[in-house]
Amino acid sequence: MYPSRKNYEPVSQIIHYIQGNGEMPEPESDEYRFILKVLDKNRNEIHRQQEQIKNNYLQKIFTEEISFSQIPEPVAKQFCLELPSPYVCVVLFHVKEAEESGEISELTAFIIRNVYQELLCPVFADSYFSVQRHRIAVLVSTPDEESAPLLHLEAKTRQLLAFLSDSFQLSLRAGVSGILSRENILDAYLQADTALEYERLFEAGPLCLYDSIPLLSRTELKIADIAHMTGFVDSNAYIRIFKKLKGTTPGRFKEMQAST
Repeated sequence: MYPSRKNYEPVSQIIHYIQGNGEMPEPESDEYRFILKVLDKNRNEIHRQQEQIKNNYLQKIFTEEISFSQIPEPVAKQFCLELPSPYVCVVLFHVKEAEESGEISELTAFIIRNVYQELLCPVFADSYFSVQRHRIAVLVSTPDEESAPLLHLEAKTRQLLAFLSDSFQLSLRAGVSGILSRENILDAYLQADTALEYERLFEAGPLCLYDSIPLLSRTELKIADIAHMTGFVDSNAYIRIFKKLKGTTPGRFKEMQAST
């Protein structure tokens, strides 16, 4: 028994759908519906595996197991792992909701990645995301023509944290590295990690810049300015927590730094 021609009239539409050039049309038969369902499932699985491979590459890049230049050219093109700018910055997010479960849900990772990418474009067109248990690491390629990339990146990151808190009730903390050369990705990652830990210890937040941590050695800055730049809304809270951890006030510590 041969299948009717009507059942297989949409073959061209199926091919069109496989190539990703069209939306799923209304099925005309049970066979057609079944084929589209199988194709959709396979496409989703392929995409999931590709994302996992890309994530594994990025984790190795952050730990300097490999560099961008060591990635085979076909792989780099397939997964968009090309670093056009000579300078980079790493932003590290800690997701509070993942503390109990031990990992970030796919939906949460999807939301963070897509919203942050939208905020970063068009100034920071190239950004690479790696999900690491309860944290997300973002490698941002900083263009040469951007005059103040760190200030711009800080503003976009604060905008992201506020938006996720208001719209999705997601609580995130962020540590931001300095601007380093692309040969020093591990150093940038460690700077972001240090900033994130500093933010946790000092209960500042929700964002800390690595470059703001040693500000007490700069005599031209006031304590209130330093507190604000490290994420504290109230400078008294900054002084209280600093004294608890260091055994002295920021002002006294600043004087000792200036005399050495």
